[in-house]
Parts: sequence; structure tokens; C-alpha cells
Amino acid sequence: MLKWVGTVLCVLIMATSLGSFVVGIGWLGFGPPWRNVFVAKGKVWVDTSVPWDRGWYVFPAEHYSAVKVRWLPALNRATPPGWWAFSLPFWIPLTAAAVPTACLWWRDHRRIPPGRCQHCGYDLTGNVSGRCPECGTTVGK
Repeated sequence: MLKWVGTVLCVLIMATSLGSFVVGIGWLGFGPPWRNVFVAKGKVWVDTSVPWDRGWYVFPAEHYSAVKVRWLPALNRATPPGWWAFSLPFWIPLTAAAVPTACLWWRDHRRIPPGRCQHCGYDLTGNVSGRCPECGTTVGK
């Protein structure tokens, strides 16, 4: 079950990342102090600029055409004093979700069901010899 949750999470992160190059979405106006959250250009931004109006905004990605696509997180301090912006590229949360999900899939794939040889996976139904006929491994009864 957990491997499927991780898989869905990875697909959602990837779809959000790719979609953010076409359209951006953000919530302006958590605060005060003001906190704005954006998803655009392959990253999540949080900043402290004063919002135009509180609420949800959808905008074309070209709105942020001056913003470079960066591979590393960035903390930018802006003027006036006290304003800042933090950006987190989507590859970081995608990797954080994909690595444990891949491990869960790998572990589940390697699990040999009961009634089979634990060494080679041969079906031991009806075997009374105590040895796997495929690989010769001694099997418990």
C-alpha cells in the first residue's frame, strides 16, 4: 500500500513540476508578516513581498520570464530590509519521495512467496524430498 502512495506522490510532484513551466499558481497574503507561496518555473517559492491582494492567483509562466531555472535551493534577500525569497526546485522533494518508493518496490519485488524455494523461487508444491529440484537447496518442512 505504501509503495502505491509513494508512486502517486511522485507522479503528482512530477506533473506539478512540468505543469509549472506552463502556468504558475500561488497564494498571496499569509500574514502579517506577509508570506506568499508560488509554484512556477519548476520550483516552489516562498517570499515576504507585499501581496497585491490576498488570495489565489493563476498566471502564465512567462510572468516570471526573468527568473532563471536553478538546480539548487536559493535564499535571496531583497530590498527593503526584512524581505526575502526562498526557492526549492521540485527535483528535491521528488528525490525525497522517489528513493524510498523505489526501495519499497524493490523489496516487494524480491519477496518470495511461501511454498517456493527461498533461493531460486521454484514452486515446491508436492515436494517431499526436502531439497529443491531446481537448485538443490535444502528446504524446511
